[in-house]
Amino acid sequence: MAEMVRKGCSPNEATFSMLISSLCQNNLVDSAVEVLEQMEKYGCEPDTVNYNIIINSLSERGRVDDALRLLNSMVCKPDALGFNAVLKGFCRAERWHDASELIAQMFRDDCPLIEMTFNILIDTLCQNDLVNYATQVFEQMPRYRCTPDIVTYSSLLNGFSEQGLVEVAIQLFRSMPCKPDIFSYNAVLKGLCRAARWEDAGELIAEMVGKDCPPNEVTFNILINSLCQKGLVDRAIEVLEQMPNYGSTPDIFTYNALINGFSEQGRLDDALKLLSTMSCKPDAISYNSTLKGLCRAERWQDAEELVAEMLRNKCTPNEVTFKFFVYELVMVMGMTMEHSVSISTFTW
Repeated sequence: MAEMVRKGCSPNEATFSMLISSLCQNNLVDSAVEVLEQMEKYGCEPDTVNYNIIINSLSERGRVDDALRLLNSMVCKPDALGFNAVLKGFCRAERWHDASELIAQMFRDDCPLIEMTFNILIDTLCQNDLVNYATQVFEQMPRYRCTPDIVTYSSLLNGFSEQGLVEVAIQLFRSMPCKPDIFSYNAVLKGLCRAARWEDAGELIAEMVGKDCPPNEVTFNILINSLCQKGLVDRAIEVLEQMPNYGSTPDIFTYNALINGFSEQGRLDDALKLLSTMSCKPDAISYNSTLKGLCRAERWQDAEELVAEMLRNKCTPNEVTFKFFVYELVMVMGMTMEHSVSISTFTW
């Protein structure tokens, strides 16, 4: 920008907007604030776009008080996007009183609530297991001439499913005035799987296919993880084999669910085989799930070799790895050092 000035080409509002946006994207929000403060020097006045970029960046980084101060110091009137950025920060920090005060400020400043405002509140409340409060907020939307959209419904559906209120989720799902998307289907599927309602889950997936909303990796991971948690690993493998038919590829979450399922059932050779043949690189969770089973079965030599493999593959053992090994070791009655693996292997 200094070169522009030297060559008699003064920066304009677009110049500052691009610079502020780039700085925020690169986590240089304080520098973006400094640039904002320089705008008047070049005859440019900051607008809501400039402010909102910085306010959102501050809020996303947990600096919600700084975001609020900037909002209140704006030389132009704040809009709903600026308020919503601060609101998101308060909600994420579970500062509900401050969130309520901010909404009151929106009313005082004649800034109407929009659908995004409600979606932020509803989604955060659901994520914090406050689905009853989220429902109350949802019921207030028509009062402010706001219409729930698929984002609103998906947040509520996920909240109900997380709380085990699968019938409530299904009732809401069937009454939605908007077309379900993959997120809303997956939210309901999660509730059905947690309730072990496998037949209903299968019918829901068939409905997804029939309505041109094919299952994705998240859909399969929900189903596979739930089956494994219920001890139905063989059925989970059958689901895994169906993934390519729908254009889905197993990812690390898919494999980790299956490996943990095998390990929990004591099917350690199956876990080791899957670990060695998975199409993506194993992570610490993959190894730890297998290690847990090996230690429980007192297969100390295999456990030692597995940790060595982790190190060869540049997957550093973590605290969980150590806890599995030590806990199972001390639980074995009469275990002596000569029967255990070499302690040097576990000196990381």
